[in-house]
Amino acid sequence: MARRISPTIRLRAYGLGLMICSPAAVRALKEGDDYMPLSAPLREPLRSLVEKEQRVVLLGTGSPEVDYAIIPHAGPASRAARRSAAAEGRFGLHVDGGRVCVRDGYDPMEWTGRVPRRQTFPLADGYYGVQALWVDREPNADMTILMCFERRARRLPGNGWPYLGYSVSRRDGGHRAARSESSDT
Repeated sequence: MARRISPTIRLRAYGLGLMICSPAAVRALKEGDDYMPLSAPLREPLRSLVEKEQRVVLLGTGSPEVDYAIIPHAGPASRAARRSAAAEGRFGLHVDGGRVCVRDGYDPMEWTGRVPRRQTFPLADGYYGVQALWVDREPNADMTILMCFERRARRLPGNGWPYLGYSVSRRDGGHRAARSESSDT
């Protein structure tokens, strides 16, 4: 059963999703650089961190300018949470430095290594399988995501670009009937 490991992270993201990583994993990125040029592949070293190493995940939600509430848990999501979720995505993430941060998915376009502490939470180093569930809405959030981190011995398939689709009709209460399952595989 999953247990909460951090207070809710609240974030307004202008991009089409979220960036999830350990601050330690992205130390090689240079301040001010654009690692996500328009109409081009990600630039190195970010590209390898996402697509090969699973140290950075770009979780697509499909909607810009969304207020998120991220609820980090250790362990697998309950059956009840999975059944009631509007959407589910799965991905792997390698954690370095004992912390994970959640950032705007557009942050790689004008990189800064600074991230507010309130957008981070503690998690032991290692490799994790992550279930991301779009669950019932928290106050002042367009999209509430339950992220359940479970230690894994083996790497999950995927390329670091999972999708957890945002929909206004789901946000406004009709989401239980519109369940969709997605992953980056």
